[in-house]
Amino acid sequence: MTGFIDEDQTMIRLCFYPLACVCFLLTLAAQCQAQPTPSKWEQAWKKWATIQVQEPGGLPRQQEPVDVEIRFDGMTIERVRKEVRVVEIPGGSEVPSQLHGLAADKTGVVGRLTFPADLKAKETKTFRVYFDNIKADPPTYDAGLTTMPVTGFVKIEPPRPFGLTVQNEHIRVDLHPRSGQIGKLNFLKGTGKPFIFVGGEQDSKVHWGPDLRNRKRLFDPPYKGHDRGWEYTHYWDPPPHFVVEKGPVLFKLKRWGSFTHNKEVFCSVTYTMYAHQPYIVVDTEMKTLEDYEVEFLRDDEFGNFSITRGF
Repeated sequence: MTGFIDEDQTMIRLCFYPLACVCFLLTLAAQCQAQPTPSKWEQAWKKWATIQVQEPGGLPRQQEPVDVEIRFDGMTIERVRKEVRVVEIPGGSEVPSQLHGLAADKTGVVGRLTFPADLKAKETKTFRVYFDNIKADPPTYDAGLTTMPVTGFVKIEPPRPFGLTVQNEHIRVDLHPRSGQIGKLNFLKGTGKPFIFVGGEQDSKVHWGPDLRNRKRLFDPPYKGHDRGWEYTHYWDPPPHFVVEKGPVLFKLKRWGSFTHNKEVFCSVTYTMYAHQPYIVVDTEMKTLEDYEVEFLRDDEFGNFSITRGF
């Protein structure tokens, strides 16, 4: 997704491309110009901004996630979570939305806003982001994305926040309770008989990397029973740092830190899954923190699947 912000800072134009995101800052501060006949939204919400969404690729889009970075001046995180609404214009239909990555500073709140859009090829649609209604109740949406505690792996007590099963109507993802790495990936549609890419106990056969090899630093890896120099992010137990964002529109898990036995190398792994979309986005990063001798650095690798039927 690419786009730009108009000079008046009240409109964002987005251009869709598969599996990409937009990163723009939209400041919501002053009240927008009132309409001649205010809708129920203008009557109750004091402030809003307009977003235009364009589809230039010539492909119809169903429940395509629109993701923007957004700022609310003069607001608190508690109020933003309770009061923000996304509405399609014209018509005034509310669209499920989710705020995530929120942070407060001296002047307000900044974070990300994600909502789905249906567009025909080359179509443009208009949405409004409403806020500043102290009487608003917290929104509740059932957008088809669910999370629940994961089962079928080793039991961790107390359970870690990332030990989850995430599911929509297309796919089901089981995250390992030790590391948060993808342990099982189940495709729910297509043949009618689900295929599962099964990862072992701690040895993830679904998301293989990031990883590295340094045979000068041998250690006993989980479930291997012998010294080896390969080290993987799915050996984390637990990850050095992690953040979980879950809601009706998207699920996001970010894990980051240095490798346990090779602290000169930093890596991060982020999984993002959306309601109604048949994919999971995997974003990884590796970087060396100081001069370091290493044989292999591997990133972004899926593979070595063990395929079985049923669940």
